[in-house]
This record gives sequence, C-alpha cells and structure tokens, in this order.
Amino acid sequence: MDFAAVLSAIDSDLERHQLRYAVPATEHLAAMKVLAMKNDPRREPQELADIPFLLTRPDVDRERVREYFQRHGLLKQLHDVERNL
Repeated sequence: MDFAAVLSAIDSDLERHQLRYAVPATEHLAAMKVLAMKNDPRREPQELADIPFLLTRPDVDRERVREYFQRHGLLKQLHDVERNL
C-alpha cells in the first residue's frame, strides 16, 4: 500500500467536504513506536521499519525523536536506523 497516496486521497476528500481533523505530530508517531518497542521488544523490527520514513519528513524535530529513544534506552536502535538513511 502506498502510504503517501492514501494520505493524499484522504486530504482531498476532507478538503472537498471542508472537514477539519487532528493528526499526531511526526515526533509523537515516533514516540508511539518507541513505546511499542519498549513495552514489547518482539515488535522492534516492525516498529523500526517505520522510523526512516518518519525521520525524513520535512516537519520532524529529530532532536525530539532522539530524546524519546534515549529516554527509553533505545538510542542504539535509532543510531542504527540513522546510519542507513
């Protein structure tokens, strides 16, 4: 599934109907991924797979994402992801 295409279609539909919606900030999506990995280490591969996309978003505050990883003892995982960007 092309995530960007899905979001674009949703945006177009919402604009056409003049609807407003709230979405979590990119950093908060990363924080949810971090918490999922911390709470269930078996989820690490699937959650880490989304981090490169989040880190390359133009609106992301990478320092804030780094703080989430560091706070939960997962900074090594973030370094591994960043090395492969």
